Amino acid sequence: MQKTNDQITVATLAAFSAAWNRHDIDALMSYMTDDCVFKLQPDQMPVEHAMSVQKL
Repeated sequence: MQKTNDQITVATLAAFSAAWNRHDIDALMSYMTDDCVFKLQPDQMPVEHAMSVQKL
């Protein structure tokens, strides 16, 4: 898992986007911390914690 103090780079965003596009949950989760908060849509309630995000 990524550390929260890792700097986000263009390469990181490109890799995350590529994982998203190929529906690679394991790759996507490698960018999330255990205490992440994930929100797909502005009006959606946020999903907290990696285990909950992974279940989406």
